[in-house]
Amino acid sequence: MSTQAGPIKESNRILSLDVARGFALLGIFLVNISLMAAPLGELTYNAPMPEEGALSQTIFYAVRTFFEGKTYPLFSMLFGIGLAMQFMRSREKGTGYYPRIIRRQIALILIGLAHVILLWYGDILFTYGIVGLITLACIRLPARWLTAIAGICLALAVISGVGMSALGAYGIEQTQRQAQTEAVQQPETVLEKSTTETKSESLTPFAKLMKGFAENEVQDPKDPIWQDNEIIATRDGPFTQALLFRLMAWIGVIIFGMALAGGFFHILAIFLIGAAIWKADILGPKHAALRKKLTILFGIIGIPASAYIATFNIIHPNASPYLSAVVPIAVYVFGPIVSLFYLFGIASIVDMGILKPLQNAFANAGRLALTNYLSQTFLASILFAFWGLGMFGSVDRPMRMVIVLSIFILQIAFSALWLKAFKIGPLEWLLRTITYLKPQQIRRTPTQTD
Repeated sequence: MSTQAGPIKESNRILSLDVARGFALLGIFLVNISLMAAPLGELTYNAPMPEEGALSQTIFYAVRTFFEGKTYPLFSMLFGIGLAMQFMRSREKGTGYYPRIIRRQIALILIGLAHVILLWYGDILFTYGIVGLITLACIRLPARWLTAIAGICLALAVISGVGMSALGAYGIEQTQRQAQTEAVQQPETVLEKSTTETKSESLTPFAKLMKGFAENEVQDPKDPIWQDNEIIATRDGPFTQALLFRLMAWIGVIIFGMALAGGFFHILAIFLIGAAIWKADILGPKHAALRKKLTILFGIIGIPASAYIATFNIIHPNASPYLSAVVPIAVYVFGPIVSLFYLFGIASIVDMGILKPLQNAFANAGRLALTNYLSQTFLASILFAFWGLGMFGSVDRPMRMVIVLSIFILQIAFSALWLKAFKIGPLEWLLRTITYLKPQQIRRTPTQTD
């Protein structure tokens, strides 16, 4: 007779995974803050603006080198590890796995949708929920098969990404040629355009964007009409206008970034790599020496390659638009390599027992990963959204870093205090309650310790 499955006990958690999860939360926030504080168009910038100072430019390239495309794969690997961990635990206990984990994935999808509608388009939970469901079809396979399928998915992601990037570069080239052809306007056309612009002043920000599309004045988020009206809608509201821009950005990211440019394949590959790492027991005690070697190997390969990709436009200022567009797709390969460097490096630090205070700080934040991830958006929205301080579009890059570090330090302190009285975070409790179809114990008993 099988026993009933329950959530993984704290005593069974691996400290290195919690530390890595906390580190990933910080890295993700360092990347996300620019899209929380500024228009979607910033996502497409391959270099900082010329008018930005030395500190701002240094921050831009540092974030691109060490965090962008590296910490979300780290977070994804940890998600894949979690799926494999729960599967193997259920198999050992002879308990059901799929009904519970499917409920969990559906709950993530719904939480992600709420995140998008209420706060921000850059949500990852919706995608994790969907890709996690696909991952379940492979979760029974051994590590070598998971690794092979991950390689295929990674290749498909690169092919899709290169294709979409090349197509985008072609579109930009054609638009620039068309603009040059139409540069000379007839006087009556200028007058007509001026009159039309006067009439459009009464339109809502989103209506102005739609008008820009209709008149072929807007092609992508970099265009001033898009950026200016996105700033107005997000900074000044009302909710419906901000929501329309948010949904448009989210649909664009999901369709073009995930479905067409290989994002779904990429996340699936990373999930499978994480599951393979767990099944191969690379994080187990007997592989400590291997982890140190892998840390060195992945660091030597990943960091220089990432630095080259991040600074490509500086090193090759006259590169063709096609090459400039395609080279960033290399982060699909080298980003996860840096993620592995972080994962095994953190595990090695934990093995050696050094930097204990820093370990504990990141581990506490990592144990409340869902709560902290969503609260980052909420706290940032208080600063940037119309219902808060309305600072959207007016905060420079150095100040964004100050905001990130301040909020993350606050989250570390909150996590430490919360975990003194409670076993799991509030949103973790909600997710587990949905997963197991009954309220979970949240308060810590006097005999329970980390």
